[in-house]
Amino acid sequence: MDATVREHRDDLGSVINELDPDILLVVEDSNRIGDLELFFDEDIEGNRAVQVQHSYGQSQNIGVAVRTDMDKFNDPP
Repeated sequence: MDATVREHRDDLGSVINELDPDILLVVEDSNRIGDLELFFDEDIEGNRAVQVQHSYGQSQNIGVAVRTDMDKFNDPP
């Protein structure tokens, strides 16, 4: 049985929430920062500043999410 996008998001979100990383690097991320922001805003606990490294002509890029609500990093990071 094929998993839905929602099921994938739930599974990935629960793993990230359990690990609770301060910094998370996302490989082959969307080239739209809004996609990454939406995932972290809706599915991941805590506040994170996100950014996407755009690569010209690519539809998948590298993204980073830095947790900003634990006073370990400056905001903006």
